[in-house]
Amino acid sequence: MEDLSPGNASEDASASNPPPPPWARATLSDLTDFDFEAPVAESKSADSSTLSDLFSAAGGSIGSNGELADTPAARVFQMLSAAAGMIFRSKEPNEPFGALMVTADGRRTALPVDFCGPPAEVLAEMARRATHPVLRARLADICWVVDRKAQLAAIAAESYADIVAKVGAGELRFRGEDDRGVLTFDARDLLRRALLIGRAIGADKRGPAAARDIVSALRVKAFEQGLMVPSLWFGHLALDFGVGDAGEISSQIEALIAKLPEGSDPHTIVKLWRMAARGYRLAKRTDDQHRSQSSAADQLVAIAASQPMALLASQTLTEAIG
Repeated sequence: MEDLSPGNASEDASASNPPPPPWARATLSDLTDFDFEAPVAESKSADSSTLSDLFSAAGGSIGSNGELADTPAARVFQMLSAAAGMIFRSKEPNEPFGALMVTADGRRTALPVDFCGPPAEVLAEMARRATHPVLRARLADICWVVDRKAQLAAIAAESYADIVAKVGAGELRFRGEDDRGVLTFDARDLLRRALLIGRAIGADKRGPAAARDIVSALRVKAFEQGLMVPSLWFGHLALDFGVGDAGEISSQIEALIAKLPEGSDPHTIVKLWRMAARGYRLAKRTDDQHRSQSSAADQLVAIAASQPMALLASQTLTEAIG
């Protein structure tokens, strides 16, 4: 992001009515007969940051005055680049987007608050017209954050589920995706956001409902493939939002642990036992909960026995006792 929003109010007469940041200048009239998705139409990326880079490049170079050209295309592309470039924080239900950069003097890149008022109307119009699910999800979600409208929330949740489904089908790809395909923390975070939106608009709505189905399928896939870390990601996500029977999930975790090959990371096994204990607690199966906790403690004792340093062994044993 080339431009930064001023952190201090101007000292001149316009301080009471400062100009909008450069990424919030686009108007509805700028969208008339304009294909705003052209720069990302062929993109197969599931990462919003990649789309931000494409929009930034389409916006043109900075002029000698240090500013972008003041044309409808430049204004729209700068708005889209800023919106797509914000940091995604899926665990924050009310503030899911953060500034990409903040300087020591208080200047920063875009935040949702910058798009309140007329700019939100521009984003909403583009969200309704967008066909790329990554762009549609980001624009609709920003609009819902700054102006709670259930229609845009539903669009956002459905789009997040659509992204993950398309990654699973090979139509989109996360940056740095490895051979695990869709079983990534990126997919987990998008699904978490869809489910958080579902808590506000109804878990039975199409988007949240689709996200629940995908979470269930990915959890089973991770368990069946014996992938410990993805199993933790999607297992905890399922327990967080009540996707499936908690006791059954814990039983499946035990089955996963039982078939792990020798030499599997013992610390991750401890986490799996703790997740099993959590599921049993939610299912009110106290005996199974305590048994899982004991298994986690036994694993920690084994880890302590293999520690080369007495201090590390002591710390691990303390954790086991806890």
